Amino acid sequence: FGSAQGAFLRDLCEATATRKAFADSVMWKAMSARFAACRVALEPAGCARYGWALGEIERRLGRQPLTLSLAHRDFVPWNMHYGRDGALFVYDWELAQDECTPGWDFFHFHLAGRKLRAGDKAGAVVEALLREAERSEIVQARDCLLAYLTDMGLFLRDRLRRSPGRIANGYVPLIEEIMDSVFRDERHASLAFGARPADECAPLSGLYDAAAESGAGDSAASAS
Repeated sequence: FGSAQGAFLRDLCEATATRKAFADSVMWKAMSARFAACRVALEPAGCARYGWALGEIERRLGRQPLTLSLAHRDFVPWNMHYGRDGALFVYDWELAQDECTPGWDFFHFHLAGRKLRAGDKAGAVVEALLREAERSEIVQARDCLLAYLTDMGLFLRDRLRRSPGRIANGYVPLIEEIMDSVFRDERHASLAFGARPADECAPLSGLYDAAAESGAGDSAASAS
């Protein structure tokens, strides 16, 4: 990740930025709809993981105005190249989505682009990445990382649900390992202070059902 990638993402954010409550965003509605679609097929641990994450994102970011922008959503080295004049060209935009959290493509580049796998001591990598995100002035980097992981995990889970014969993506176990390790203490603390039981899979607010009824997740997932 060099200066060209950083400049590209800053320009993309500035060109597509909108400021609104995250609970009103395209990204939140798509995440909620995917959880509603996938939760029946999720194993209890997965259901508890994503249910907690969505509830926590709603608590931390839900009504807070954020600067949201278009995310490429597959911003990795093999989807870009340099022209003869040194200009950076980025292609493969079919997964792009409006109104995504700050740092979405930054986190994806560093995690998916490294081709890490579960068991690769990803926790240490993520903590270093969060420090780099803060130096890059990504606001609320830890909260935005949780939003990215939840969004990407649910997107891949939903893609597998829609295409049962598809070979499972090795990125899913990594995402879920990071969620379980990096956010373990916060999850335990929230459960200790009255959050719903870990095995409960009901939606945390009417936003999930509203998003599911609107079909917000269908158009975003159809690009897969």
